[in-house]
Amino acid sequence: MPVERGNDGKPFYRWGKQGKRYHYTSGNVRSRQQAHAKAARQGRAIKTRQSRPGYGRKDASQRGWKRGGRGRNRTTNCRHPSKRKKR
Repeated sequence: MPVERGNDGKPFYRWGKQGKRYHYTSGNVRSRQQAHAKAARQGRAIKTRQSRPGYGRKDASQRGWKRGGRGRNRTTNCRHPSKRKKR
């Protein structure tokens, strides 16, 4: 899907037919370029998420300890308890 241009009383750009609308000021070239860049960035994020399974998702599979080791905040059996970070 390409970046589309539209007008709902104020001009805007968006990614596809149902994306977020990025409004800009009529006659202001810089504002129009920024809105277009934001819509294109949103499109890249959508494509990245679709191409990588699990990328950018906040579900139970990404919570807790990571595989292969302990998490950063889990320092119960630290070799140097005196150097443990105090949070």
